[in-house]
Amino acid sequence: QQTRLLATTAPPAEDETTEAAADADTSIYVRDAEALAKVQSPFLQVMRDRGFLHQCTGITELDAKLMEKTQSAYLGFDA
Repeated sequence: QQTRLLATTAPPAEDETTEAAADADTSIYVRDAEALAKVQSPFLQVMRDRGFLHQCTGITELDAKLMEKTQSAYLGFDA
């Protein structure tokens, strides 16, 4: 059984559309989609699946490091 959420919104303003297109060019989901699909780390899998990643340098290397042992990290969030 699938659950679908539907929402009705006004179409985005032209500058919002341009901003979204520029954002897509830098998104890890576009730029590194193949590597992101292959991550093994449970942490990165959850972050990916929930859409919490935007940019990452060396996702493959980070995934390998997270699979070695417990790691400490700082995560920053902009509101």
